[in-house]
This record gives sequence, C-alpha cells and structure tokens, in this order.
Amino acid sequence: MINGGTGQFDNGPYYPLPFARAWSRGTPDSGAAHAQLLPKFRLADGSELIATAYIKDIETAGAGPERTVSFRQDELARVGQAGPVKDARLRVETTYRFAPGRVTRTDIYTAPAPLHVERLSLEFASFSEAAEVKGAGISFGQGRVERFEVSGIPGCRAEPTAGRADFQSPEGPMKTLVHCQQTDFEITRPLTVEWTLTYH
Repeated sequence: MINGGTGQFDNGPYYPLPFARAWSRGTPDSGAAHAQLLPKFRLADGSELIATAYIKDIETAGAGPERTVSFRQDELARVGQAGPVKDARLRVETTYRFAPGRVTRTDIYTAPAPLHVERLSLEFASFSEAAEVKGAGISFGQGRVERFEVSGIPGCRAEPTAGRADFQSPEGPMKTLVHCQQTDFEITRPLTVEWTLTYH
C-alpha cells in the first residue's frame, strides 16, 4: 500500500490500487480529475474527497488461491491543494478480495454526522475495448479486462477515450472510460460501494 505526499497524493500512480500490465495503470501527474477506481465525493461546500493518504491498520489473510487485504482511513483526503488535507466528515473501511481472474474492492463509508453529497463518482480507465453495458456492469469485447461491475452507485456508462491526454500512460493509451455517478443525496447510515473486475 503506497500513498503520496505533497504534489503526489492525488495522482493515480500513488493510489492504493492493484496495478498490472494491460489491466490498470495510474496516469502520471493526472490529479484527481479522473480518480482511477476510487470513489470521489463532491460535497455541498465544493470540497472533493478521495481515500488515498491516511491508511492505517493494514491486514492480510488468505486461504487457497484467494487473498484479502483490508485497511481503514479515519479521514479522507481533500483534493485541490498541493498536499492532502484531512477531512473527517467521511471515513472508510476498505477490503480487497483477490482470486484467480477476479479482484473485488469493497468500501464502507460512514459519516459521523448526516452529510449531503452533491456528487459521488467512480471511474475506470481501461485498456480494453468494445465496451457494452450489460446489467449492473460493463462487458468488454477486446482486451485483458472482461467485465467491470459496480454496486452502490447507479448509472454507469462507457465511452471511448479517443486519445485524450488524460488517459495516456507509459504503457500506452487507455481505450475506454467507464463512469458511474450518483448526485444529490444524504449519507445518514453506512454506504457501501463495491466494484468487481474480472480478467484473463
């Protein structure tokens, strides 16, 4: 688990994510405009929060071919400044589950007091192509990633990146952007956001 300090905490390569060739990459110097595979909260006062900088209590476990990694953050990082700023209006418990051909991330967010969210978004920039919305997820016809499913955020869509600079990487361009979004709601009880990525 890595994180970045001043100038890097909101850049994709420093997110606490599993990275793999032709699967997932963080775009250098990208900032949080397209927070790769991390829920991003925009609050009523304009603050934008992501869970990157304040990781603690990392635990691992495994049985057979499956492994889990879990950790918590009692504050999220407020973006838009040179370094992370602690924001305790949201906290999160995260669990990764790794199995052959599948990775699942589950985030359970809680707010110490009722919290209005202007927008909650989740994005996945993928090297895979020929995306099609099927049920609760996106299926890909070409590439290493076969399917990306999301629960806890309705309304996912997929579109080609069309060579945009935001989606370039040292490995080459990411081909498809998956965007999920929910707007104008209150967090008054635990909110679970989960994504599952299947690949070959």
